[in-house]
Amino acid sequence: MVDEWREEARADEAAAAAARLRARSLAEAVGEAMAAGDVVTVRCGSHSWTGRVVGLGGDHAVLLTATDRVVVNLAGPVLLGRRAATTGGNAGDRSHRSLRARLATIELVGDRVEVVTPHGSAAGTIVAARDHLVVTDAEGEHLVPIAEIGVVVGG
Repeated sequence: MVDEWREEARADEAAAAAARLRARSLAEAVGEAMAAGDVVTVRCGSHSWTGRVVGLGGDHAVLLTATDRVVVNLAGPVLLGRRAATTGGNAGDRSHRSLRARLATIELVGDRVEVVTPHGSAAGTIVAARDHLVVTDAEGEHLVPIAEIGVVVGG
């Protein structure tokens, strides 16, 4: 009888855990990784970055790697991996509620960045238009739909 109760309790716990996973958004899952200090890997096309999440908005995250600050479009064409941390996490920077707001700040500062999509990348300064970025380099302008942006490196 006790074994049956234990088995039923395990099944109930597994169902509850699955329900929690189904109910959370990607931003919430990334926020959990940030709070735990987990190591996160972001992939877009053939590129990848590994680091810790240090900022989060409703539709984007900021990853700090050993060499770069990477803005990740959580609604974009990216694949995220998560490895449990051995040390604590952080509350993170939540000052930019949206990817669009963070891109506008990068534009205002005038930093040179690399905009990465699954189809390629463009590096230069940016102008954040309504639904796309204008990336300007020595060769001219590159127009990148915001929906196609995986990550913005730098800024």
